[in-house]
Amino acid sequence: LTYPISQAEANQRKGRAGRTARGVCYRLYEEAQFRDEMLISPVPEIQRSSIGNVILLLKSIGVDNLLLFDFIDSPPEATIRDSLYKLWLLGALDREGHVTNDGRTMLEFPVEPSLAKMLLVSSLPQFRCSEEMLCIAAMMSVETRSLFITPPGKEEASRQERSKFNISNSDHLTLLNIFAQFLRSGRSESWCQHNYLDFKTLKRALDIRSQFTDRMRATKLPITHMSPSIDAVSERLRQVLVHGYVSQLAKRVKWNEYESLQSFVTCHTSPKSAIVESGGMPEYCIYHEFLQTSKEYMCVVTEVQPEWVVAVAKGVIREKGTPYVDEVPTAAPISHGTPGSLPTAGSASTAGGAYKSSSAASTQQSSAAKP
Repeated sequence: LTYPISQAEANQRKGRAGRTARGVCYRLYEEAQFRDEMLISPVPEIQRSSIGNVILLLKSIGVDNLLLFDFIDSPPEATIRDSLYKLWLLGALDREGHVTNDGRTMLEFPVEPSLAKMLLVSSLPQFRCSEEMLCIAAMMSVETRSLFITPPGKEEASRQERSKFNISNSDHLTLLNIFAQFLRSGRSESWCQHNYLDFKTLKRALDIRSQFTDRMRATKLPITHMSPSIDAVSERLRQVLVHGYVSQLAKRVKWNEYESLQSFVTCHTSPKSAIVESGGMPEYCIYHEFLQTSKEYMCVVTEVQPEWVVAVAKGVIREKGTPYVDEVPTAAPISHGTPGSLPTAGSASTAGGAYKSSSAASTQQSSAAKP
């Protein structure tokens, strides 16, 4: 999420104006916003960001009771529980909260667990698309919002050039298409300038892909060659993406309004998404992250088939009418200080449409229909 700055950060920025000489600081917000809406000091990043990698690393070195661990700034208990739950969904932790073989392999990659999971799955014989996933993971590891350049007065020209790369049902594949064409151009900086793309961002993605490739070789994961056509592997790639984003699924409730099937947060697709520009809004989609401005926006979105999610969701998301099977971890809650540290089994609730989602928020099993 993108957070507003604090009063302390605003005052620090103001100080830049008078560091070497007298100056003026123009603030693009009202004084009332500064006084009433901004926090006095910023919230530590560990308390407001995904800590999946941190939790997985602590688990791997034998830290069982995460509430007793001496963090410099302790994250909220709810954040720890959510991270444990997502790591279990990704297969990095077992039902007892211990690190699995996949979890140890995922630790070898310096990325968030969801991207590491995709790299593992892409090397399986039924998918064989690890070269493409290496490119996607590299592109997701850079600041994609800085990838597209919009010079003043050339907004329409840059939009038209950007639309040439669009894959209508996936922003992830759109980024893959950009990266693939960058390679075909000979990694040309002039090609980037012509297409209103930031050369440094693509160069950074290239370096990251090289690092990921080295880690895959070190862990002895097979690397398959890239298909000459993205269309030829589109479905396989989107199925692999589901394995990493299984907890980040949303269902359409209006034309450009979605509801997350895990948090039930109402969100929208980014106006710059290739899916929005194509005009065909999917019924179900996965997303990489939320961007919170005046609304909640899903960034980097891909259309998926719900049956793909059901196949990998361990019963948390299932077809409507399917009997509930308790596949959610049953280890004791972390607050009890026992070795088991995963959330307990939760209630089954209708997630809308033809599919249901099972939450891990309480210890009582029930079946409540959501309107």
